[in-house]
Amino acid sequence: MVTRLAPDARTIVKNAETAARSWGSPSIEAEHLLLSISSQPSTKASSLLKSVGLTHQKLLAAFDREFAESLAAAGVSVADESLTRFHTEPGDPARQRPRFGASAKAAMARAVSAATGSRQIRSEHLLVGALGAGVGTVPRALRLANVDPEDLTSRAMESANE
Repeated sequence: MVTRLAPDARTIVKNAETAARSWGSPSIEAEHLLLSISSQPSTKASSLLKSVGLTHQKLLAAFDREFAESLAAAGVSVADESLTRFHTEPGDPARQRPRFGASAKAAMARAVSAATGSRQIRSEHLLVGALGAGVGTVPRALRLANVDPEDLTSRAMESANE
């Protein structure tokens, strides 16, 4: 049974909170985990992302595009500066310590499942977890970035089993 996070995974989870705060999000979501993975260049998971062309900057751009397209689908333009995800004011609830949201909880559960047989959850397991959602922000952003999440998940599992 998995008992703890490996040091690289612990750093990723901690930095996901920082990503959520910088976006002004009241919760840590799967997209924050994925962004955090992409910002850790020394991890196997980050190398896997880079192997399909997803650098941290390209992933940020994909999430920005997903945000704009989601708003446009609802008839809202991102031309309004107050709609940017990077907007927080002092005293906003988003400035409080974010808690794990539904997509991050589900991603962590998938990571634990992927780590079955391992003593620790590593970066590759977190990547499997973050990629595993069938719907939501992460799969929409990956589609916009022309990345096949199933292929990347398979590669992450292979790497985790090495």
